[in-house]
Amino acid sequence: MVRRAILLLLLATVQGQAADGPSFRRDVMPILFRAGCNQGTCHGSSRGKDGFSLSLFGYNPKGDYFRLTREIIGRRVNVAAPEESLLLLKATGAVPHTGGARFSRDSDYYKTLLEWIREGAPDDAGQVPEAIEITLSPTHLLFQGQAKPVQTIVTARYSDGTKRDVTSLALFYSNNPDTAAI
Repeated sequence: MVRRAILLLLLATVQGQAADGPSFRRDVMPILFRAGCNQGTCHGSSRGKDGFSLSLFGYNPKGDYFRLTREIIGRRVNVAAPEESLLLLKATGAVPHTGGARFSRDSDYYKTLLEWIREGAPDDAGQVPEAIEITLSPTHLLFQGQAKPVQTIVTARYSDGTKRDVTSLALFYSNNPDTAAI
């Protein structure tokens, strides 16, 4: 009886930790997008880049998860020695990377990826609510004369009703930098 209670407690703890830790689909995939890893000029091209391929703009999380964690086990994502994962080393410029450094070791992106790898790089397929709406606020900007900086916030609403500020994962750019600088 005591063994069963301990087993249930351990199972509940592990399940709780997985829910609290970084999500592959809600955290890791957006970081890869924001860092430009899955764009057409990088690993998202039809042939990938330097032997590594991701789906263009992250359209195939299942395939991307496989390529990151299973295609070359222990190299791209190394759960035995997370800090030695090529995903982190290349993204921070610690080892040569054609795309250069994408973020620093003290960034939230690095910390999130490191935590995900330390937790065993779990796949959360089928467990994560899907984003069903993205909103930007303010919804309207009027450019007149000398522009003042405007703080924009991007919020995602998910299929389970939750909302989340995803501003740090959004990619902002201007089609005409002379009109509006980002």
